Amino acid sequence: MRQLIGTLAALCLALTAAPVLAASTLTDLDFRQGERGELLIDLSFRGGVPEVRGYRLDEPARLTIDLVDTANALERRRLDLGIGGVEQVTALEAGSRTRLVFHMDRPLPYDTVQQGDQLRLTIGGPATAPSTATARPEPAAPQASVPAAAAPAACRVSPTSTFAAARVVLGG
Repeated sequence: MRQLIGTLAALCLALTAAPVLAASTLTDLDFRQGERGELLIDLSFRGGVPEVRGYRLDEPARLTIDLVDTANALERRRLDLGIGGVEQVTALEAGSRTRLVFHMDRPLPYDTVQQGDQLRLTIGGPATAPSTATARPEPAAPQASVPAAAAPAACRVSPTSTFAAARVVLGG
């Protein structure tokens, strides 16, 4: 009888300690430098774009983006970028939230725009007031073709990547 009670207690504890199933999963990050020097990040999701909450710290210069009810399926936790004033990004998952922390060399403005199952995060660029990080639905704009010689460097990280580091490619 004691063994049965112990087993049931352990099962109840395991069920209550398990994280809540996330409604969305972060599956891919695509980094590239924009025409005005800003960092463009396309976040891809399975299960739809989640609620986004963000805030910026000036000292040390950090941008934190919280993705509510979202699991993290990225292969790497930390990426060195060196693009558009953003040195590094760290992806953390706790409970039902995924947090992206961008380490910047100085405080930079940011903005978010939802495009289907993707969220476009822009960091830096023209000096504008920072966004409140509320995703705004907007139709995807057609992508312009850029000659390979003029294309900025980009990084892509996905859960299926076979590289130990982010792939660096030319083109967008």
